[in-house]
Amino acid sequence: MRKKPEDFCNFAANFGTERLGSLVKSTAGRDCGRFFVVVGKIDEKYILIADGDLRPIEAPKKKKLKHIEDMNILSEELKERLLRREHIQNAELRKIKKLLVSESAQAADEPE
Repeated sequence: MRKKPEDFCNFAANFGTERLGSLVKSTAGRDCGRFFVVVGKIDEKYILIADGDLRPIEAPKKKKLKHIEDMNILSEELKERLLRREHIQNAELRKIKKLLVSESAQAADEPE
């Protein structure tokens, strides 16, 4: 049985919040190379990630921290919405992820 979005938002808001809304890239598993957004933290080893497509917000993937690469880009809007326990639709999550990925690509293209 899938969790209701409200239940998940309560779960995400009650655990670690420093990484909420961060763009990450999977480095292991069948989703290797895909971008996700951090939507929750379970403990020191695991986080919850979703992309609104392969992994909807209602059924986020539990992923070990050692199997992700932090892209150092954060969506403050998404973080605040998760903390306020607002309902987030998968289409909104896909849109935010797309924006973060494009920001990441631009940052990578800039000369140092």
